[in-house]
Amino acid sequence: MAGRQPGDILLGRYEVVRELGKGAMGAVYLVRDPRLGGALWALKELEVGLILESERAEAESLFAREVALLRGCDHPGIPRVVDVHDHAFVMEWISGVALDEVQDNLGRCFLAQEAVPIALQVCEVLTYLHSFSPPVVFRDLKPSNLMITPAGRIYFIDFGIARRFRTGQARDTQDLGTPGYCAPEQYGHGQTSPASDLYALGTTMLHLLTGRDPQSFNFRFPPLKDLGVEPEALGVVLDRCLLLRPEERWGSAGALLSELEGVWRGLPSSPEGATQGLGLARLRFHPRDARAAGLSWWGLVKKWARLLR
Repeated sequence: MAGRQPGDILLGRYEVVRELGKGAMGAVYLVRDPRLGGALWALKELEVGLILESERAEAESLFAREVALLRGCDHPGIPRVVDVHDHAFVMEWISGVALDEVQDNLGRCFLAQEAVPIALQVCEVLTYLHSFSPPVVFRDLKPSNLMITPAGRIYFIDFGIARRFRTGQARDTQDLGTPGYCAPEQYGHGQTSPASDLYALGTTMLHLLTGRDPQSFNFRFPPLKDLGVEPEALGVVLDRCLLLRPEERWGSAGALLSELEGVWRGLPSSPEGATQGLGLARLRFHPRDARAAGLSWWGLVKKWARLLR
């Protein structure tokens, strides 16, 4: 099945503006909704024509699980689902930039004053997800799955491999996740749990603060202060996220949040040239979308890039 083109109408209603991202089993499109005055949404489509017959049942199961998880969430850091069909769903479009692209635009590592507000928001979303009974484990936390808006709000995107924790299960039935970012137990050594997401937060922060690919360490991380992470207190907090044994990491996202709050309070004000937008990173309101602000998506990217220089 060929990719959708601008102007194509999906689900008899949504006009494709452009492709936002593509994977092995489908794609996400920015779409316009003429019935709502041209409102912009993100539409995720499972392209069954691209999937091998032997893998179709698994792909449909993962897709259905993602829809169910998102529909059950109500948090300002998680896009809300507004329309669901058999092999597609429509959700809130986040007018922002993924953190890996932000880092590319920066041309340098994140400062602690920039990274800690991100980590605080991530902890808040993880605290929410892990509060479900049973807990929802995101399982694929990494810079490319975290979007930041011009106002500094962090959103989680791509719940494709998120799952609920299963009490008493020895290990996951599928080994899924991104090498380098996901915890060792995601490689068949045990069941993923909330502690697995805390490990991934540690690897994500390591990448932002040092520019180093966490996969290159092969699960054996030196103290982060030895990699140049400052202040030392921040490195100590993140070191515990990166421990091999899940039970030795922070007991919860809430506990980690509390420790990071202490680090945040001890940081000096941002130096000249630091990211201005991230100073608002903990605001709890939904920013205006690009259309309402009179900006194109690329205008937002350029505006954000200017803030990062």
